[in-house]
Amino acid sequence: MEKGDKEAIQELIDDIHSRHKKQLDSVSQELQHTKATLDSVRKINQEKSQREEQLLTQLEQSKYQADQWQAKVQTWLDEVLKSVHGGLQGLDMLNQLRETVEMEIATGQISSEAAELMVGTYMFSIEQLAQGYAVLLQDAMQLPYADIRRVPQDVLADLAAAADDAQ
Repeated sequence: MEKGDKEAIQELIDDIHSRHKKQLDSVSQELQHTKATLDSVRKINQEKSQREEQLLTQLEQSKYQADQWQAKVQTWLDEVLKSVHGGLQGLDMLNQLRETVEMEIATGQISSEAAELMVGTYMFSIEQLAQGYAVLLQDAMQLPYADIRRVPQDVLADLAAAADDAQ
């Protein structure tokens, strides 16, 4: 093998090594950014969970003694409100994730391959949620009294007034 061939091979090896190092550095930076984003999301979730616990504690403390059917309605409404709250938290989190990826794409902080994977997964997830909510709404519309929509506090006030009137 000639000296010129050895130098060309060494340059090729050095070039491949350099590209590999750049790719590794880029992936490491994306990983660090993703970890930081995950830590932020976890902190937000923890704060929201703490607030939810506070609200649930306040709700438990403010409950009044009622007839058995009122307690059953109250329990059911509590479960509905918890579920709605959880759903709203999920929607809020999805919105935050959308804003994050939108900012990272706009500022070039992530590669196009990563952006494509993240946005594609996000869109699929949103479509799944939308379909689930559509089916849930369609099923709910089949319930008796489905055309009546009331704020839960109004329902409880009406139930309390009805109980007072019955006595």
